[in-house]
Amino acid sequence: MDWKSDIICQLKDEKQHWNVYDEIVEHYNRLLDSNTNLQMRCVKFENDVNHLRLANAGLEKASEASQALANVNNKLTVANEEVIMHLREKGELAREVLRLNHALKESNEKSTDNEIKLQQYKNESEKLMKTVEKLECEVKELVEINE
Repeated sequence: MDWKSDIICQLKDEKQHWNVYDEIVEHYNRLLDSNTNLQMRCVKFENDVNHLRLANAGLEKASEASQALANVNNKLTVANEEVIMHLREKGELAREVLRLNHALKESNEKSTDNEIKLQQYKNESEKLMKTVEKLECEVKELVEINE
């Protein structure tokens, strides 16, 4: 071999070495790109996780608020039932008051009628007493006359 072929052979060997280095650099660049992509995906996933955590916290608050609202609605229903029960009792008591007022009015009317009759009986009794006294006087006079 001559020196030219030797140089060509060395250059070919060197070119093969450079090709290997080029491949290594290419793989390294791909690894860097993949690493960058993975880091970006990781950041995106972290953002998604944070967003989902916030949404979940909002949902938990909404769920708690919904539960609280359900509890308030249950209490409202119980209170409404109590109000209805009290209104019914109030209606029954009002009817009882009306009935008792009517009975009291009738009783007062009877009492007034009885007072009027009592007054009439007293007047009649006084008249009869006067008549009795008068008749007793007459009887006394007649007895005196007869004696």
